[in-house]
Amino acid sequence: MNKNTEWTAESAEAFALQILAENNLEHWDFIIDKRDDAHLRLGQCNDFEKHIYLSEWVIEDLPEEIEDTILHEVAHAIAGCKCGHGLRWKMIAKNLGAVPRECYTNGIPQSLAEKRDKAREARKPKQQQASAAMPEPEPVINQAPVHVDWVEAGNTFTAMQLSQYIGSSETLQECAKIAQDYCVKNRCFLVFTRKALTKGAIN
Repeated sequence: MNKNTEWTAESAEAFALQILAENNLEHWDFIIDKRDDAHLRLGQCNDFEKHIYLSEWVIEDLPEEIEDTILHEVAHAIAGCKCGHGLRWKMIAKNLGAVPRECYTNGIPQSLAEKRDKAREARKPKQQQASAAMPEPEPVINQAPVHVDWVEAGNTFTAMQLSQYIGSSETLQECAKIAQDYCVKNRCFLVFTRKALTKGAIN
């Protein structure tokens, strides 16, 4: 295939079936692998069921590996899976144009994993990338609602000071409303200390 080929599931299947036919393996099937463990490999050959597989994620994340993976698995089909990655398989793989390297049985190597992750990151909408780059919110010290600029015992705390300690996901206006309703209903006030916000009763 041309190096500039835009791979799809359909073009991968057409290429695989062509290579199988050229090697008298017309009775073999090509399958896009969507099984749960497909993320652990690029492809697979099953000479009992006469199937060769290409893992679905490779089409989007590592399209440059598609041709070599298909040739690799066809070489297994010709040699027989019992040959493993021995000399017979290596000679066939090389003749087909595949790189005669072993499969990855315990997950794909770090170099390919990094390329895969980079490709996935590039496909994310810019807004998602920006969200992912945002720092984690401060841990919640106390789940009690807070009034903006709450005054108690002669101390006033700005909304910024309170938000730094509360880490609430609510807007400041929502916090104020929740705090008012909470304190009216429970006849209490909120006392702020450096360690926590505690609830006190109104006598």
